[in-house]
Amino acid sequence: MIVLAGNFFLRLAIVFLIAIFTLTHGLLYAQTVSDSLEPVSLIPNKILENTDVDKASDRNIETLSEKDKTSDINDDSVEIKKLGEIDSDAVGISERLDGQFLSNMWQGTSRDVAERLINNIPDRIASEAAQSLARRILLVAAAPPVNDDSNKSLVLARVKKLIALGAVEDAERLLRVVSANTVPENLIEPALRARLLSSNLAGACEIAASVKTSFTSEFGQKVNVFCYLLNMQYDEALKGLESLREQNLAEDIMFFELSNSIISGATPTTEKLAVPGQATALNMALIRVVGGQVPRWFSEKASPSLLAAIAATQDADRQTRLLAAREAAYWGSLSPIKLASIYSELDISDDDVVEVLLDPDNSSPELRLAAIYLATNSQEVSSRQAQILHEMWNLPNERKDWRLATKLTLQQLNKLQPSVVFSWFASEAIIASLVSGEIKQAMDWFWTISSNRKISPDVSLSLTNLWPVLRMASGDGLVSDKSRSALQRVYRQSGIKNETNISVKKDDLDRKNYIAWDNKVLKKWISLQKSHKPARDESIINVLSMFDALGEKVPDEFLLNEGLEQTSSFVLPPLNIWLELLRASSSGKVAETALYVLLATGQKELSELHPIVLHTIVRALTRVGLTNDARLFALEFTLATSY
Repeated sequence: MIVLAGNFFLRLAIVFLIAIFTLTHGLLYAQTVSDSLEPVSLIPNKILENTDVDKASDRNIETLSEKDKTSDINDDSVEIKKLGEIDSDAVGISERLDGQFLSNMWQGTSRDVAERLINNIPDRIASEAAQSLARRILLVAAAPPVNDDSNKSLVLARVKKLIALGAVEDAERLLRVVSANTVPENLIEPALRARLLSSNLAGACEIAASVKTSFTSEFGQKVNVFCYLLNMQYDEALKGLESLREQNLAEDIMFFELSNSIISGATPTTEKLAVPGQATALNMALIRVVGGQVPRWFSEKASPSLLAAIAATQDADRQTRLLAAREAAYWGSLSPIKLASIYSELDISDDDVVEVLLDPDNSSPELRLAAIYLATNSQEVSSRQAQILHEMWNLPNERKDWRLATKLTLQQLNKLQPSVVFSWFASEAIIASLVSGEIKQAMDWFWTISSNRKISPDVSLSLTNLWPVLRMASGDGLVSDKSRSALQRVYRQSGIKNETNISVKKDDLDRKNYIAWDNKVLKKWISLQKSHKPARDESIINVLSMFDALGEKVPDEFLLNEGLEQTSSFVLPPLNIWLELLRASSSGKVAETALYVLLATGQKELSELHPIVLHTIVRALTRVGLTNDARLFALEFTLATSY
């Protein structure tokens, strides 16, 4: 994280910011979030171009309407692939993963193993690289594994896991591909959950009414009761409640109390709702039907998908929605665009924002994050915008909030044209762009600043410090001619001794979409890390391990560098997952390798994992051809541990 030096300067800048903010009163809510904006993530641009799934799932961020139920199947933003209508397990909304056609990605994997691995994917994934991989591996249309057991349904496992991860819209799209008219019996319950989470209560009851046989599961029976209540069929609802009691299925006290409140016509008291119970989409729907407010404890106990639903509902107070929105965004169930939209519609006054800016340490992280977005969103003057972004990116106390803040403010950063006038701000802009997946924008900033013939030594060193992540982000996929070091010019213009052996050519000033490999620059970067007080040994280890895993030709003199110290407070995956990951990647099993990567990552931030774990993950993904995903993991890990 970028840290502003000196509390005095921070206070001075905040006072300056408040003055600006007060002058721009009235503009705070004037700008709405454009629906046409693409979602931001860590996925590099060239990866996003081949990732139709991510674009499709975030374009339609509102709850499903009646029109959506039938029209989205033909949406041009998704690819519908049914592989000859042979097996429902083969369907998907895209046929590509990591830019490749992978209709055979399950080859060599049994259906039993595939289902087990999908079910074992953690419902909460902190890593954005892992979130993206999980969603896409579950949505690709591919020939399913050999059916060892006729009772195994891969599409059922995929839909259920998408819902658990919070990718409800993706799950609904997949369901519509499988069942344009009638929902197959084995998919009815996940279809019901998806509609409840999308606030499509009538649609859920429509599915329940179409079921030809009686529900036997507790959830199914509760849905029947709910639909009776929604249709004011109270006698039938009472019979359903009594049947649940007779089966000893009355542990969900909140469900019974809310049902009785609807029947009696009495709104449950705030005190009664404040007693923690089961945080479920069905109970939330009952609260909304009875006219109550979703209690705050829901945001503390909810799943990623339910967190997103709580953040979007009007039937919850501001703090409850703020809590849910922050957590949902962290777990990947709420896109930055939707998060920004929620912040804009919440009742957050100018005075609230100013109070947070005056004393950020004493404000809640949830409100502080909203204030950061609203403060930057109110400023239109570019010369002031850079200063505001600089200050706002230094307010979060936690890295996850800083990461969310950079994405929330991406729209404002996009308004700043890279210019040598902003040389002081360039390194922050580059890092924020990389975190937000704006690779081209990061390169534009780099090339604009580095082309300045009067570049200062400090700026030159800051650009040198960014060389590893720029190299990881750009890679060498777009190189068509003999590559030259992009930093060569920086050394020459700053007066620093040019340490590269590559000759200077006239077109060296042309903008490129890549950063060429250069051992001399790498050596300079290592020297910068060692000169830091204290020395950044772990950054050196992490960067070198990622380059080696990506297949870069890292000289032995760097890899065998002595005197580097490393802490031991890292997380390692279970041995069986580690071994299975190595086995699957060595056998070329694409889907199986990706799933073991997700199990190895678990719920942890990548920065919490041992470098050898990331090295194994990146190497495994590269080995099975998922090179863009490998680069994505390496980039996220390096940004989190070295900047």
